[in-house]
Amino acid sequence: MRKTMLTAVSGCLMVVAAIVSPTPAIAGGTTIHLVGNDPACTHSSLVDAIEQALLGPPNSFHQIRLASESEMVVNIPITNPQVDLLISGGWENCSQTERAPGTLTFLSAGHVNGRRLFRISNASGTLHRVVHFERVVLTGGRNPTNPASGGAIYAEGPVWVVLDDGALVQENIAASGGGIALHGMTTETLFEARLLIREGSEVCGNQSTGSGSEGNGGGILATGSSIIQIDGGLLCFNQADRHGGGIALLGEHAELRMVPDRSSQAIAFHGNRAGQDDFDSDRGYGGAVYLERASMHFAFTSGGPPYPINNRTAKAFSLNSANFGGAIYAAGYSEPGPFNFSTVHLRNASFMLNEARGRGGAVYLANGVDATLIPEGEGRCPPWFGGPRLPCVQGFYNFSQNLDQNAAWGAGGFAYLDHEPEANRPAIRIAGAYLLGNNDPYGTAAVIDARGNASVRVLRSVFKNNMAGGTGQFQALIEARRDILFGFNTVMDNDVDQLFLLDAGFEVNVTGSILHSPGSALINDQGAIVHNGCVMSHTGQGLGSGGGVIVGLDPMLTEHGELRGGSPAIDVCHQGIGDNFWSADLDGLGRSVPVSILPPGEQLLGPYDLGAIELTDKIFADGFE
Repeated sequence: MRKTMLTAVSGCLMVVAAIVSPTPAIAGGTTIHLVGNDPACTHSSLVDAIEQALLGPPNSFHQIRLASESEMVVNIPITNPQVDLLISGGWENCSQTERAPGTLTFLSAGHVNGRRLFRISNASGTLHRVVHFERVVLTGGRNPTNPASGGAIYAEGPVWVVLDDGALVQENIAASGGGIALHGMTTETLFEARLLIREGSEVCGNQSTGSGSEGNGGGILATGSSIIQIDGGLLCFNQADRHGGGIALLGEHAELRMVPDRSSQAIAFHGNRAGQDDFDSDRGYGGAVYLERASMHFAFTSGGPPYPINNRTAKAFSLNSANFGGAIYAAGYSEPGPFNFSTVHLRNASFMLNEARGRGGAVYLANGVDATLIPEGEGRCPPWFGGPRLPCVQGFYNFSQNLDQNAAWGAGGFAYLDHEPEANRPAIRIAGAYLLGNNDPYGTAAVIDARGNASVRVLRSVFKNNMAGGTGQFQALIEARRDILFGFNTVMDNDVDQLFLLDAGFEVNVTGSILHSPGSALINDQGAIVHNGCVMSHTGQGLGSGGGVIVGLDPMLTEHGELRGGSPAIDVCHQGIGDNFWSADLDGLGRSVPVSILPPGEQLLGPYDLGAIELTDKIFADGFE
């Protein structure tokens, strides 16, 4: 029996041990079917056990225990079930009542063309039925038919598919949904199809290879009225020949929920890829996740978070790649309208080393999409691969190659936003972020490039060592065609010609910010700066004069952009600044501000510190003595 380092935790459906007998046992309302070759077993194959379970009384619950290292599973139908099933692997024999930690059973379709493992369907408008997999490896589905999507599992209608307790879906191939395809047959949310991934389960190494409109969702495809909920798990090294290397969600009734349900859980997208080897501007969108009018968000379990998630990054996107949107590509509505917006809402998310061969190193937003990246709770988080504790939204070393562009255009080392002429504009809202080392080496927008009417609003974030390498006179930290809100941020040592590049007649509001990037201008000749008498900069270009404008002084920052004691940026601002996604009375670590260090008589203009993170340790007596 294969052993893995998994934590054996009970699933979301009750599993009760029973006295073993030659016929299915009933314990606590659960009928137990025992599959194996020893005398205590009740079935010799999984197929036989499923067929008998499906004959059970309506609304009954059946546990199928697999006392074997592997089972051949070929195109098993589960059609309009009246019962709920738990397929449970990792049992040594049919007499066991408990399993050793980390044991698994392999269920394989044999890597033979035309095979998948399971097709699960339930009639629309009927009661949801649950098919629950725990401690099994679902593998070897290859190019199935009827339909061609869903290499391991195809599920349609009001079905809940649960991957639990270290269940693995790996090395399957389909036209779309290389591992799993989920299809809600109606637009009614009461009868949606659902996939729940929890307890360290993984969807890894699957591939969608279809041509034309196929090839979406290397790991998972969701269409129609469908919900994917990830409580904890890994999507890794999946590949989509078209869009959505890890997950593709197609349609306004498809939704991805990320709900880390305990402090030991994490949600990670690692090494997924969208697109083929040759660059193609029509394929390869969203290395980890592709959304087409669908929504993606962080959500708590009912009643609020059961643990404080501020002590860690809850979601990580690392080493994913695509032609456009190295980690996430979200395509919103192309039709105008007050409600025609998709949403991407993430908290405590980390984006590291993602790559776009075209634009949007980590994130690409097209048309009517509102994206929000903010912290949850109060405090610092370690980076995904360890190191010092930092702000809990992290964008590190994401990269856009700017293929199919030219050196005078930005590609957005971290994010790129664009829209069709008549569509609603996309918007990105960021707070409490640490944006480090993002790179547009052949273009002009080190961190964000926002085209057309796209909206950029950034509060309480740190920008360090980001770089653009295209035409020098156009290099910028952020490039936009409209107004930018850039309040209470800390900018330090970025390799760009200017920090902001705007069209004529538009302005950037830098109130409360520290702009300390020697060698860079603040803004191009066309744009303008607003600061409300509350800014510190290495240069006075575009700032004017007057109280509250501090030029040329060392802000005395730590390596990661926090103020040191004695900094001239302490207690110098009379006002905070916020927006509908981040309050003016919170700093970049989610802590309440202002916190006065100096007595009122020694403050320059007010109690707020400049920059992303307020100094809260009152280490001085009588001011700076």
